Amino acid sequence: MDKLLEENRGAEKLGTTNCGIGPAYCDKFERCGIRIQDLVSSKFAKLVKRNVESKNKIFEIYGKDTIDAVNIIEEYSHYAEIISEYVCDTVTFLADSARNR
Repeated sequence: MDKLLEENRGAEKLGTTNCGIGPAYCDKFERCGIRIQDLVSSKFAKLVKRNVESKNKIFEIYGKDTIDAVNIIEEYSHYAEIISEYVCDTVTFLADSARNR
């Protein structure tokens, strides 16, 4: 997405690194970004499918390769298993930690 947006700027290119930071901020403000709490939840697959469908429409318009939601879900579900024990409500965690000092 980052590369596509940069290409579309033509002579007005920003010189982005194409690492996806800009699109990640866009997803945050659009409230469609997938957060860690979503990754470890039962709604993860649904969110990925929704987001991939939306992004793929843009890629198709510009004649770019589309993304496979199934592959993303499979790969990241594995990561979710690894990190899920470390995911918590940090507000509560920090408040409890401060109280127990």
